[in-house]
Amino acid sequence: MLKFKHAIAILLCTVLLLGTAPMSRLAGLEWPDLSALFTVNAKAETYGTYGVLRYRISDEEVTITGCDYTAAGELEIPDTIEGYPVTSIGVGALGYLPGLTSITIPDSVTSIDEGAFSGCTGLTTVTIPDGITYIPSGLFSGCTGLTSVVIPGNVTAIAMTSFANCTGLKTIECRAIDPPSFVYDATGAVLFYNVDLSSCKLIVPKGCLAAYQAAYGWKEFTLIEEDEPTAIHGVISEVQINGDVVSFYDISGRKLNGKPAQKGVYIVNGKKVAVK
Repeated sequence: MLKFKHAIAILLCTVLLLGTAPMSRLAGLEWPDLSALFTVNAKAETYGTYGVLRYRISDEEVTITGCDYTAAGELEIPDTIEGYPVTSIGVGALGYLPGLTSITIPDSVTSIDEGAFSGCTGLTTVTIPDGITYIPSGLFSGCTGLTSVVIPGNVTAIAMTSFANCTGLKTIECRAIDPPSFVYDATGAVLFYNVDLSSCKLIVPKGCLAAYQAAYGWKEFTLIEEDEPTAIHGVISEVQINGDVVSFYDISGRKLNGKPAQKGVYIVNGKKVAVK
């Protein structure tokens, strides 16, 4: 900003000089090079490939933009590329790859765009990181082989077309304590279109059954059960219990650095707890 102000000041002085001095006095003068004053100190976007993945680096963050059509089996997205964190998956980046059976996404990813996995008919499982707060339009649309999905505890909203035509879906586990709302994202959109809500089981956190049974969209499920593989011990509000530092883990067993900053269901001392 200071550089820009200096450039403007110099230009104004130049204009005043040109306006008051005779042209004969200006002849032969050497004018300073002002180009450096207008240089924007921003790194240009760069593109590359990482195995079967295509990516873009912008503002020192990596976005996955595409994938080779021959990709098959299990696909694990790295958490860093060229030393920069992978933070997002672009629109349709991993869509229509029938050979993929599973996709693992690192915790560094905090944004997944529309249709990122749409049309992956062979996809059966996807690990979505806890940093995701919104499930976008058509994310799993047409993933006919998808049998189960886990919605992270930090998700607050889901686009209505996210699971359209997921005809093989048998189980949805939603770990959010408060039922996520549904966003009307397309004309004529039908919530869970072509998903059999009479047989697809919805698993919700312990103590949240009534909330889901009353919530728009979620109450359409015939089978709603509370998840209780281990005991639930109320609300955690202190990092220390009985003088010992408590270690928090997410539901996938990954250790967190300190107390969770966002509400959700976590594991402490081998038991599930609700953090609000």
